[in-house]
Amino acid sequence: MSAAGNISAMIASLKRNKIPKRNNKLGHLEYKKSVKIGKPLLFKNSFSEIEKEAFRQKLVLDKRKKLQATLFIYAFVFITLVIILCFIPIVI
Repeated sequence: MSAAGNISAMIASLKRNKIPKRNNKLGHLEYKKSVKIGKPLLFKNSFSEIEKEAFRQKLVLDKRKKLQATLFIYAFVFITLVIILCFIPIVI
């Protein structure tokens, strides 16, 4: 019968320690109350469509080079392990 008090205390503790919801965070409250948080982020330079496409192509090439390097390393390590395991006799 005494467990009811313990359970209600645990529930009350969980409610007090609950993580605040997203809209209760400090930055959101300042924004809702129209308090100035800071200057808005403005970019002085912008890409044209041609520059955007060139940038995308550069990103694709960089990603492909990194993938090839990673695959080369994995293949090298795998082949090295296979060679080591094949030529070293297993002693039981």
